[in-house]
Amino acid sequence: MSGGGVMKILERMPLFILILLMVPMVLAGGSCTTTRWSVTEQYAVSPRQAPEILNRTEKLLPTVMPSVNRPILRLEPFVVETRQFTQQIKVERSVQSYEMRPFFSAVALSGATFALVLAHTGLLFSPNADQKLMLNITAASLGLLSLTHLRPVGEPIPTGESRYLRESGFEVVTDTLKLGLGEVAPGGVASVRVALNERVLLADDAVALQDGAIEINLSAFYREFSERYRQDDLAEVEVLYRGGVTRSSIPVRQFMETYVEVDQDLAELWSEPFMEQEYEITEIARGSSLPVIAGVAADDRWLRVRYGAREAYMLADRGYFKWFSDYANEAPLVLELREIPYGEVDIEQSIPVLRTGRDGDEALIITNSNDNLAGSRQFLQRSHRLFEDYMTTAFRIDPDRIQTLEPNRPGNENLQLSCRRGRGRMIVYLSGFSTLRQEASESTLYLYSLGEGGDESFVRIRTLFNQLLACQKEEILVFVDLDAVEMDDEGQIRMQQTQSMAPLRSLAASLVDRAPNSAVFFANLPGQTSSLYSGTGLDDKRHTIFMYFVAEGWKKRLRTVGELERHLSSNVDYTARRLHDRPQEVVVFGNRNLTFTDR
Repeated sequence: MSGGGVMKILERMPLFILILLMVPMVLAGGSCTTTRWSVTEQYAVSPRQAPEILNRTEKLLPTVMPSVNRPILRLEPFVVETRQFTQQIKVERSVQSYEMRPFFSAVALSGATFALVLAHTGLLFSPNADQKLMLNITAASLGLLSLTHLRPVGEPIPTGESRYLRESGFEVVTDTLKLGLGEVAPGGVASVRVALNERVLLADDAVALQDGAIEINLSAFYREFSERYRQDDLAEVEVLYRGGVTRSSIPVRQFMETYVEVDQDLAELWSEPFMEQEYEITEIARGSSLPVIAGVAADDRWLRVRYGAREAYMLADRGYFKWFSDYANEAPLVLELREIPYGEVDIEQSIPVLRTGRDGDEALIITNSNDNLAGSRQFLQRSHRLFEDYMTTAFRIDPDRIQTLEPNRPGNENLQLSCRRGRGRMIVYLSGFSTLRQEASESTLYLYSLGEGGDESFVRIRTLFNQLLACQKEEILVFVDLDAVEMDDEGQIRMQQTQSMAPLRSLAASLVDRAPNSAVFFANLPGQTSSLYSGTGLDDKRHTIFMYFVAEGWKKRLRTVGELERHLSSNVDYTARRLHDRPQEVVVFGNRNLTFTDR
């Protein structure tokens, strides 16, 4: 039909009929539903797909990890399959409802109606045939646009239909399944290897499965774990079973506890981290082991440990850390030393009188052992008391003429001796800690103290000897019982590394060369420890070995310096080696004919 024919039809059709024709069309298109296929997954795996088995292996895998309460690793057989699935694009069918947009439809229909009015009424102008055609086409277009420009209502409703289209990739999945007891091959054995820091502790190629599993008691290796104790130690367990290898790295702290083992002659336990008599609980001997509760407590000097059912504190330098477990083949030792009141040790009893008291006789104790962070010297207080008893009883020195000086106490840094000049004898007991310092071409011995905050103090022992000479006594006897220490590059205190006698000879010469009636006894060489006479049974003397045998020599009424020297040389080094397996050589300089007794 030509355009003129269409125009003739539209011209003959009344306006209201055209509008009435549009209304049902609009109402019919006011809402509708459509279906469509949408991509829901780019890499989907069809459940009906049979995977390709790439690998299948049987392994022993951990099912129970070790703990402190049960340090046993349990491994059971599993089958491990590696499967490959083909991935496809997945589409799903859904139904979507639509409705007209009210505002947009109203505007479109209004425009269509207006175009019809212009085309058929001549309201504004009299259109020609072509203009009428364009106005009618515009009205029809707006009407159709109002029907097609709809908005979706709600979410698409899945129909449950899906399809898998072309391949999009591959997925490899490892599946682990535990084998039942009946599925385990009879007579199965595994190869087990346990290592620590690349050191093999166990290598067994024939570990049989029992009840379908193997169990490894890791606490059995506590000694090997403790040899090079580190908090971050890892136990490496490797198990080979039917071609499958399992490797596990297990922190040792997961199944073992940190203990401290005493490596000193003894260690005191305290109820509080203070070295005061009222806080002391007991003393334990070398080889005792206690669990550490919380590592370092209070400061780096103290450890908080468990002693029986209570908490206690112990000086950190009394032992070394090790791993231990309650499931080990042996129990930790706690060797508690019985309390021995002063006066029960043989040398503390029946002290003889060796000399008639003289008005000018004096005695002096110089010590820096108290509150010294360089270390602690056990039983020194008891040895000081023993020295005082022999001074007052054996040598009849007035107690008022026995002084105790502590150069590491505040205000005592510039140590000044007070004495009665001339006449009589001066006996000095020098104890605590020392260090060697280089002066010109020789090493010189100093009293050494380390305070809070790392403050160091040094007292030149040669200066003390000069003050003794200034007293102008008829006789001077000095007993030096010092542990020589030094600070390493990491700021830690350790025993002096040198064991040379030269510093002692030079120091003694500064006194004995200027005072003919003098002698100096050194309990040990630098680098050696002044050991304790402490052990079990009859070996528990509660004094330093040196001071014990000095007192024993006096109690045996040895008359001269030379006799006491021989007594010390025969007993001190032997006893130190017997009890502690370390040397302690006594050195004496000066007049060996000086006598202790006048009776």
